[in-house]
Order: sequence, then C-alpha cells, then structure tokens
Amino acid sequence: MSTEEYTIRKARKQGKKEGRNWQWNRTFPFLPITEPHTPKPPIDHEEPADYEKELASVHQKDLDELASQWASEDRKLKTAYCQAKTSADTIKSKTTDEVQDVENLEEELKGARNKYIELSAKWLPEWIYFGILAIVVVGEGFFNYKVFQLFGQSGWDTWLMAIAIIAVIPMASELNGYHLKKENKPRLSMTFVALSNIVVVLLLAGIAVLRDNFFRVEEAQQQYSIPIDHTTLAAILIIFNCAIFIVLSFLAYTQSRKDPEGYRLARDRYRDVVRRYEKEMVEADEARKQLMQAMELLNEARETRQKTFEDYHSRGQKIQQSGVNYIHAYRQANMAARSSRTRPRSFDCNKPEEMIKLPPTLETIEWICSSSSPDQVATPADATVKTPEEVRTAG
Repeated sequence: MSTEEYTIRKARKQGKKEGRNWQWNRTFPFLPITEPHTPKPPIDHEEPADYEKELASVHQKDLDELASQWASEDRKLKTAYCQAKTSADTIKSKTTDEVQDVENLEEELKGARNKYIELSAKWLPEWIYFGILAIVVVGEGFFNYKVFQLFGQSGWDTWLMAIAIIAVIPMASELNGYHLKKENKPRLSMTFVALSNIVVVLLLAGIAVLRDNFFRVEEAQQQYSIPIDHTTLAAILIIFNCAIFIVLSFLAYTQSRKDPEGYRLARDRYRDVVRRYEKEMVEADEARKQLMQAMELLNEARETRQKTFEDYHSRGQKIQQSGVNYIHAYRQANMAARSSRTRPRSFDCNKPEEMIKLPPTLETIEWICSSSSPDQVATPADATVKTPEEVRTAG
C-alpha cells in the first residue's frame, strides 16, 4: 500500500470512527441501529493504535525505499567525488612542494645574486671601459702608423710594426692589471708580468733600432724640418708608447677582480640557480594550473552530490511530515469523538515524529572517503611565484 492512498480526510474519518463509544449495527435486521463499542486505543493502552502503526509502517517503507534509491545513486556520486578529492589532494601536496621549492630557490637566488654582484663590481661600466680601450688602441695604432710612414716607408713593413704595437701593448697591459689586482699572486703569475713588461720594452726598443737602421730618418727630418735629432725623437716615441702601456695597465687593474676564481664560482653558481629557479617556477605554475582544474572538478562533483542529496532529503522530509500529519489528524479526530475526553496513554507515549524517522542516510551526507581524513576541500596554494627578472631586479 502506498502513502498516496492516505489523506488527512481519511485519517480523521478513521480517528473519529475508532474514538466513538458506539458503532453502527451491521447485523440483520440492523436493530438497534447502533451498538456499544470500546474506543480505540484503550485509555490505559501504551502501544500505538493499529491505524497509527499502519500509517507509520507505510510511510517508513516509502522512506526506506527512498533511502535505497539514494544509496544506489550515491555510490556513483561518491565514487566520482572521492576520485576528484584524491586527485585534488595529491596535486595540492605536489603544488605545495613545488611552491616551497620555488620560495627556497628564491632565497638562494637572492644570496647568489648579491654575491655575484659584489664580486662583479668594477670601477667603470663595461661599455665605457671597452670604449676607452678601443679609442686608445685605435688611436695608438694610427699614430704609430703615421709616424712609421713619415719616417720610413708606406708598405707592409709599416703596417706590420703598427699592428705589433697594437697587439702587444693592450695584451701586456691586460696581463699586468689582471695579475697585479689578484689578492693571491703566485710566483709564476708575477714572472709572466715581468716578462710581459720586458717584451714591451724590447719591442719598443727593437722598433726604434729598425727605424734608425732601415728607415731614412735623417732625410725625413730634413725634408719636414723637424728640429729634433732622431735619437731624441725615438726616445719620445718610446716614452709615448710606454705611457699608453701604463694607462692601459691602470685601466686593466681597476677593471680586474681581486678574486677571479671566486668570481667565476659565484657567476657559475648564480647562473645555475637562475636555471633551476626558472625550471622550478615553470613546474610550480603548471602544478597550480593543474590544481585549479582539479579544484573545479572537485567542486563540481561535490556540488552535484550535495544537490542530489538535498533533493532526496527534501523528499524524505515530505514523506515523514505527511505521515506525522496523518497521525496528528487521526488523534485529534479520535479525541473529539470520545465522550469521556480522556486522552489515551499511547498518545503521550508515542510521539509521531519518533514513529516515523528519516533513515540515517537521508539525515546527513557522509563526506569521508575510505581511509582519508574528514572532508577538506583542497584550496590552491597561496603563493606568488615571481619571474626571474623580478628576482634579479629585487633587493
């Protein structure tokens, strides 16, 4: 029998019928018209009336069937939810680790960057230094070329001597500055410095000798009316080139580092940390995107399950309330029909709300997934991953 066959009117009619102390005579010849009848339920009876039991049984059966339908549907919904939750929790843990790695590398990157900058500091910016170096070298080469051409010949030998000076002086000055600036000066390094200085002096002296022996210096002096003897002129050129050599050596000294090996290690470490940071940042960003996608799936599965449960819960409450209302209507009509107006004990001992109960599965929804912790909706990691450019310019 279904709950749809019961109505408030039928419940009241049954209550009135069972509460009267008489009933219609149904025995032929139907006289007298009425006959005595004991009201139901009896005054001292504690058990619910049969009709109340019937109402409770029918409504409870419908509730049990509804609970069975919900359990069957929830098996699929809970499986989808638990799978989404497990995936979200796993990705959340991975994202947390990735973000933590990025934060750790960010601190390491700042330290490596500061160390690298500290050891990279120079007197002049690189572009200014190399600009000055280029101007000096080109000017020196052009000057020597013109001098050799003036006092000698305009051929390959003139170019050869100018190029020799252009090549040797800058390289020797760079060697001087580099090794003199180092805090630790090995004996071998200082030997090379001394040799480079000797080579520069010998080169300048050798070129002066070649000019005197092979070039027509005296003729050039007479032709251009130069009031300086060729020996003095050779000395002036040697002093000029030595001055250039000293200037370039000083520039190389100011631009060199006290600890070249330490600088190399700091530079390599900084580059390595930047490379690892960029890699971890990409992985962390990818993990956060995956977490957002997993969160969307989890929220969708949770919302679908929650709404479906609320629908079943609402339907169950309607069935329960319907049965409770029928029992109340039955009791009200039963009491109204009693001549003694004495309330049966069963009405007080048996509350309608306790006679028809929602099954536990329709009362609350279970969010615990097997052995996992109680329901906790994963949330994206609250961390800001900076770009390498932001980290390089920070501080």
